[in-house]
Amino acid sequence: MNKITVEINPQEVKRAIFKLPPKERVKFLKELEEKLFPYRFRQIISILRSKAKKPVSLKRVTQICKKVRKKLYEEETKGSN
Repeated sequence: MNKITVEINPQEVKRAIFKLPPKERVKFLKELEEKLFPYRFRQIISILRSKAKKPVSLKRVTQICKKVRKKLYEEETKGSN
């Protein structure tokens, strides 16, 4: 099987995307966001870790999560009474 390589610069890609109908642009954007999520997530984690005063253990993260969940649950149950 023969292989064809096409080089397209970013500006051409941008122009092609803007020529799409709005619904197709939204669909393209959603797919792109899904593909980029892991990369963006790693970037955010890296920034947070670099700004942390000291490393946070998994045990501490779990404790904080439980505390927040408990508080949210209590707020929800108070509001429904």
